[in-house]
Amino acid sequence: MDIRMLGPDRIQIILSKEDMRLMDITYETIDYTNEETKKLILELLDIVQMATDFQPNKSKLFVEVYPTGEGGCSIYFSAVEIAEKKRYRIKKNVTGPLIYRFLDIDALISASVRLFKLYCHRVLKSSLYQLKSSWQLVIYPLDSIENVTARFMDEYAERWGEGELAAAYVEEHGTLIIKENAIDLLAAYFG
Repeated sequence: MDIRMLGPDRIQIILSKEDMRLMDITYETIDYTNEETKKLILELLDIVQMATDFQPNKSKLFVEVYPTGEGGCSIYFSAVEIAEKKRYRIKKNVTGPLIYRFLDIDALISASVRLFKLYCHRVLKSSLYQLKSSWQLVIYPLDSIENVTARFMDEYAERWGEGELAAAYVEEHGTLIIKENAIDLLAAYFG
């Protein structure tokens, strides 16, 4: 067995025909759905981690197996970084209503109370609707240039839409819960 460090996130193990005979495997019997193959891969990974600095703890592990000409095989372990879901900042000015979708009523209440405490002077009006199994909070921000209200709310919920057309859709298809000053009322009752 030959272990080669190809980079900080990539290792190659070369198994000879004799190594594979001792492990009682062939290239043809290696199958990612087979429990014996999974066990073998984990054992090889343990050997690699003891012999090198390769530690794919917080990464996804990509495993590739290729046959060699001498009856052996090459196994590559590649640590692939798990990409975090990115939240993007608003780069354009918001000029119309913003619609935020909440799946959880507690998150809606928490966001409304905090928004009222910090930025109530930046909201002209707000309405609350229930649409299917979610809550839609329609906000008319006053800070169209700074986008403070939008940036704040983007931290709490998914922006479902923006503009008069999106607000009209929610108004037409949703069930009205609070017509105006939804944020004020939620903060008054739960804040």
